[in-house]
Amino acid sequence: MDEEGKLTVTELEVESIKVAGDKTVGRGRIVAGDSAITINTAAVTANSKVFVSFLNEIQGRSWYISEKTEGQHFTVKISANLVGDVDFDWWIVDTDDTGADIQYSSQPPTPPAPDPEPIPDVAGTSTDPIIEPESPTSTASTTP
Repeated sequence: MDEEGKLTVTELEVESIKVAGDKTVGRGRIVAGDSAITINTAAVTANSKVFVSFLNEIQGRSWYISEKTEGQHFTVKISANLVGDVDFDWWIVDTDDTGADIQYSSQPPTPPAPDPEPIPDVAGTSTDPIIEPESPTSTASTTP
């Protein structure tokens, strides 16, 4: 354990664990007619993973965490207002993971290769046809 009270171990096996300090788990309710709820908790950080488990039907709506404000709150948003109350459990897991190693459902498209640079023409080596200027074909003359 270091001087700040941080314990680092490779493997830990326990029968029960209790987290003291800022609240990292809880329950929320989005009431009928609402489409969002803000959960106040100082435990949330910029790198926190917020897990939500709905306890009843969300009526075909989609949901997401629309905001995380470090040390203050996070917001759960539903895609449309609900006709009945919906309860959910939430859990915050703090992590050092910044998300830089994101995994994709399919490979992102590869950007096209840039066009090659034109090769400068060295005199006498061009394969382009040489076009000579036209010579006049008129024989008209004017007399004073």
